[in-house]
Amino acid sequence: MNFPHILTDSEEMEACAFEISNILRKNNLECFLLGLEKNLKILGKWIKKEKWLVFNLCEHLDGDYRKEYKVAEFLEKNKIPFTGSPSHTLKVAQDKRKSKILLKKAKLPVPEYFIFKKEDEKIELPFPFPAIVKPLYQDGSAGINEKSVVYDKRELKAQLNFVFENFKEPAIVEPYLNGREFNVSVIGRNKRVALPISEIDYSQMPLSIPKILTYNAKWMKNDISYELTKPICPAKISKKLESKLKSVALAAGKLLGCRDYYRVDFRTDEKGNIYIIEVNPNPDISPDAGLARALQAKGISYDEFILRLVKWAEQKY
Repeated sequence: MNFPHILTDSEEMEACAFEISNILRKNNLECFLLGLEKNLKILGKWIKKEKWLVFNLCEHLDGDYRKEYKVAEFLEKNKIPFTGSPSHTLKVAQDKRKSKILLKKAKLPVPEYFIFKKEDEKIELPFPFPAIVKPLYQDGSAGINEKSVVYDKRELKAQLNFVFENFKEPAIVEPYLNGREFNVSVIGRNKRVALPISEIDYSQMPLSIPKILTYNAKWMKNDISYELTKPICPAKISKKLESKLKSVALAAGKLLGCRDYYRVDFRTDEKGNIYIIEVNPNPDISPDAGLARALQAKGISYDEFILRLVKWAEQKY
């Protein structure tokens, strides 16, 4: 069979795919790389007639993050085993409103929120300022910048317009929690294990800048905010707080149906109460990403993790 070698226009995704493929080949597992743009049929063309397992690294389809779940959905319909969370989980988690409704119904700690649409004429919050404004469907801190934290109605309107104009989608607004920020990565399929917790260190940030992980702080290595927001793993926290964070992260993942690997992001308020900011069922699993850092702190090599993912995916079929 002549295998394709089609990748995406994302350098980060290509680097991750190459790293994983090298590990698989090193362990005598045949593999090829296939980047999807718009047409899922190309996926079925290459693997449906053979017994293949898909290492699903897709974060969007046709540039739309809201279609991310369609790749997993296609694989499920064609009974093709794959790594990562199922389609219904990816779909629910992509919509911050739907996921928060489920989390709140299960009595898991989520902050208040309010959804604004472009056509809304009345701009009023049911909670006091400051607040943080984010696109409803984006992830990876897309749409979050230093102006995302707003302190009055004028700033709120300006940031809402930024979201409407740049992302063409509703905005979700939450109270700004001026506390600490933690990430809890979890791995496993039948039995989930919470890895050592990471904390984003904002101690070097100027007081004039809100303590949030903006898009630049997360992805732009040449940006000063990237240098000033270093993660600490394992986080220096009490056993009680560690237990609470891991317990809530495991409960949230189970509720939404997360599988193989996921991450739950938390913020605390000034009283130390924890709140779920996001459940990410498809976090970056590059060898230099946060999940890999947590694996290292747990004593699990990156190679071992990749091979575990293959083993877990094989179990379903």
